[in-house]
Amino acid sequence: MTRTGLSPAKQALLAQRLKAGKAARVTVPPRPAGTHPPLSHAQERLWFLEQYAPGTTAYTVAFAVRLDGGEIDGAALERALTEVARRHESLRTRFVTTTTARRRSCWTTSPSSSCGCRTTPPPCGRPCRRS
Repeated sequence: MTRTGLSPAKQALLAQRLKAGKAARVTVPPRPAGTHPPLSHAQERLWFLEQYAPGTTAYTVAFAVRLDGGEIDGAALERALTEVARRHESLRTRFVTTTTARRRSCWTTSPSSSCGCRTTPPPCGRPCRRS
């Protein structure tokens, strides 16, 4: 790390922090089970756009990945993706509208029981391509 351009006060602060050692790992504590936080401003906009034009896929992020080269354990891949969804609440979030409010709600498990992993070529025998 270069100290070029730092004032003497900042150099002293940097030296103090480096001397103190590695900082403690900061984590975000999980929200208590059963709580439903309100929508953020950005989520409110998404909710409004869905009410204005129902069924739009403008904010749906879907993707496909093709893995080539060697054997792929589809079951292990599916377990890994399920674990990622389990650990990251934002991947399981949906908007719920009640008579009194709009709020976020999370599935307790992955919203899909299968990630659609296919370890064999498509039925047509040709590689998949974007259309």
